[in-house]
Amino acid sequence: MSTESIWKQIPEPEDADLSKLLNQIKLNDLQSRHPLEQLRKNFLMNIIWGLIINSGYIVLLWAYPLWQLFITIGLVFIAGLVAIVQGIGLYRSLHRSVSSKAPLLQEMKEQYASISKVIKQQELYFLIIYPFAGAGGFMLGGMIGSGKSIEVFLSKPVIWISMLIIVPLIAMGGHYLGKWLNKIAFGKHLSQLKENIDALEAEQQQINEAS
Repeated sequence: MSTESIWKQIPEPEDADLSKLLNQIKLNDLQSRHPLEQLRKNFLMNIIWGLIINSGYIVLLWAYPLWQLFITIGLVFIAGLVAIVQGIGLYRSLHRSVSSKAPLLQEMKEQYASISKVIKQQELYFLIIYPFAGAGGFMLGGMIGSGKSIEVFLSKPVIWISMLIIVPLIAMGGHYLGKWLNKIAFGKHLSQLKENIDALEAEQQQINEAS
């Protein structure tokens, strides 16, 4: 047997560190594309934006401490605060790795249900709150634009008629804008999560039928 043949038969030593590194890279890449991880990141961004917007409401109420604005903008602030608290709770529950105490399919279905429920609840909250936001914005804009107090600005019937027309339009526009933004932020990854759930259910059904 030639020296070359003997050399080829010698098994190459396995580099454990290299294999571990490559496996970790693959794992990190898989986790980064996991729909739950993407949803978690998007909820974090929503929380940050919610804190920024609510901080703006505080500054606004500090600059214009009027009871009309405290009622209208204050309600919007409270709704935003509730949404932030809900978002933080959901963000903390969205783990990249599935809990070892629960089956994979069950965990994914629970997360999907929780996310869908929170999104629908927030859309309902703000559908109720948007008219108050519109009224507050209308009164504040009218006061600043006219240079008069809110009481004087609202003293004309035409202003009330205008507000009754404009505020519902603002509310509906805000509602559909919010749904559109939710679709951009969560729709794709939520659909991907649902596809993963359906795939696991189909696989589980095949296993049950085969057994």
